[in-house]
Amino acid sequence: MEYISSIIEAGGGIISSVAGAFIAAGYIGKAFKANIAPQFRTYSDEKHDVHKLMRTAKKSIYIVAAIGDQLLEKHEKRISGYLKKGVRLHFLIQKKPQYYELEHYINANNDFTDEHYDFVRNSVLEKLKRLQTEFPTQVQIREFPFFLSASYIGIDIEEDIATNSWLPNAIIQVMLYQYAVPAQMCPITYFSFKDNRELFKSTANCISEMWHKSKQVEL
Repeated sequence: MEYISSIIEAGGGIISSVAGAFIAAGYIGKAFKANIAPQFRTYSDEKHDVHKLMRTAKKSIYIVAAIGDQLLEKHEKRISGYLKKGVRLHFLIQKKPQYYELEHYINANNDFTDEHYDFVRNSVLEKLKRLQTEFPTQVQIREFPFFLSASYIGIDIEEDIATNSWLPNAIIQVMLYQYAVPAQMCPITYFSFKDNRELFKSTANCISEMWHKSKQVEL
């Protein structure tokens, strides 16, 4: 009887462990769906609207991208509206060689030529020139001489030196560049000062470092 009791006890322990594993797996699965998965989306996602993000800016908007043609195509007038409210725009693009390299990287399955990318780049520079001409003290455009692994849109990411903090609305949109994946299909996520403080701070510092290591574009 003692032997049978030991078997039953051992069996009960195994069942409990297995049940616990299933419960934990279910919990982790739900946690992933609830806390991680919804943070990722793409430009083609119907729920993605960068205007909702940028219009919250109180002081500044940082845009870091290979070129940012799709963003300006859709939101040039809205960006002009933010500038009319006094918001500053810091627009950082890649220098030509790095821009060509990245575009061929993400569009690896397409036969776009450097001439095509040159046309896109010049079109973007014309749009930025219009904005800078209209708002000369609020718009800065710079070129980054290195490869970008992601694009960023930073809202009020500059630290207040007096308080050693950021505005509560400060947030950064991050879009990862992937090989042979067009920009509209690349994954997007967000780091906010309110909800992801450490990730926000390190990413804001990354943007700041890139900005200070770049040179002004002569338009």
